[in-house]
Amino acid sequence: SYAFKECINLESATIGSSVATIGINPFVGCSKLTNITFETNEYFKYKNGTIMTKDEKELITYLQTNNETTFVSPSNELKVIRPYAFYGNNKLEIVSISSNVDSIREYAFSNCSSLKKVYNLKTNNEIFTTNVFSGCNNLMNMYVREKYTGNTGSGINVGGINMIVTKMTNNETN
Repeated sequence: SYAFKECINLESATIGSSVATIGINPFVGCSKLTNITFETNEYFKYKNGTIMTKDEKELITYLQTNNETTFVSPSNELKVIRPYAFYGNNKLEIVSISSNVDSIREYAFSNCSSLKKVYNLKTNNEIFTTNVFSGCNNLMNMYVREKYTGNTGSGINVGGINMIVTKMTNNETN
């Protein structure tokens, strides 16, 4: 976990073909890192500023240097967003999560200071673990699928933040 934490001068990284495990957000605090290359790796891939498992079922990390203001799940296969995956990205404003995601791990979006809206959550608060949105002080709106069974309205605590939770109809998109 945190293998290259705070390597502030690291601009690119090459991950060898024999790497079979990647811990929690290995590049947190790498403020210049903009590219990761995987040498014919059977376990992981780099796609659109994210490190994912090869089968695209788990998102491991979203680079802090990613300048996109909107994140859309890069795969409908995505099931898990790992701990601290988006930690500290201060440019991200809108997140659209694949409706197949059934686990958002602890602190996944913590300290994403510009995050304002999260779309497409499919289920109740049980998909969240500890403080998923802690430090996301601008996050005010969460849009959930019709089958959502948790509370809706304003002042709902979801993942450590009080926000407005609104159900989307099947026809709505972000």
